[in-house]
Amino acid sequence: MEKVILAMIGLGGRGRGDLLDTLADMKDVHVAVICDKNPATFEPANALLEKKAGYRAETTTESDEVFARADVQGVVIATSWNSHVPLAIAAGDWLLAHGIRLIDEADFPNVVEMARLRSRA
Repeated sequence: MEKVILAMIGLGGRGRGDLLDTLADMKDVHVAVICDKNPATFEPANALLEKKAGYRAETTTESDEVFARADVQGVVIATSWNSHVPLAIAAGDWLLAHGIRLIDEADFPNVVEMARLRSRA
């Protein structure tokens, strides 16, 4: 079975608790890199991956490093809302699917532009 190579940005409650836990259970997914501004989140996240999936991910505090990786096929963004929209825009082609709660109506044109520019239809 070919695995999809993903990265995860944001390892707080929702990121590590819901999303990473689910990804670790998926046999066709490999989380290659985890990213958070708080390096203290890396060990609990990697412990979860190791326990459930049998591997540890690389770590970084810089989202730009995630987006620069040629091996990453998709990025899961699970950050707080104030950084979520800018990261989704920066993700570009790596963004697989996305649901956004806008903090500010001013963000909406940026999200629409991101979708227009990245459309593969």
